Amino acid sequence: PRFTLATSSLLGAVLVYLSFLLVRRVATPGVAALSAFLVVVGGQALYFTAMNPSYSHIHDAVAVALLVYAVLRARMEPDRYRFWIWAGVLVGVAVLQRLSNVAFGLLPLWSILELSRGSSIRTSLRRAMLLLPGIVLGSVPLLVSYKYMFGKYIFFTHGRHFLHMAHAHPILLLFDQRGGLFLF
Repeated sequence: PRFTLATSSLLGAVLVYLSFLLVRRVATPGVAALSAFLVVVGGQALYFTAMNPSYSHIHDAVAVALLVYAVLRARMEPDRYRFWIWAGVLVGVAVLQRLSNVAFGLLPLWSILELSRGSSIRTSLRRAMLLLPGIVLGSVPLLVSYKYMFGKYIFFTHGRHFLHMAHAHPILLLFDQRGGLFLF
């Protein structure tokens, strides 16, 4: 918790810069700057860096942003395996933050499948195998710690009532501050 608290604000700035760099690859500098600004004011980044920095949400967001960057670099240079290795490691780091982040592993896998049209199956399998150590290094410690703390390998730490699917009002179902599906 001390490390998280001490680094959240710094990583919030890193998140804004990474957002700018990622959007800059496909848009003008003005659009990239606007999108980086919207990451701060339109999302939860400001809240989790300034008001609630003891939560690891910013660390999570930075891990995912770095994963997207690594996948983009791997797609640009598919034969340089270090970017595929980094993508796997960053999926593992993201999984260490939230078990549900294992879904972000689909991004490098989709990229490998898309690139496989122009390469052999052996090359595609090699790229996919480079992702596995990182994913395992992130998933296994989290699963083991869940088993130790909660008695289950897969456990939703917020509890079963985190999302209330039975709100009487449709707007609350979607945007309620304590249990809305689209709040975050």
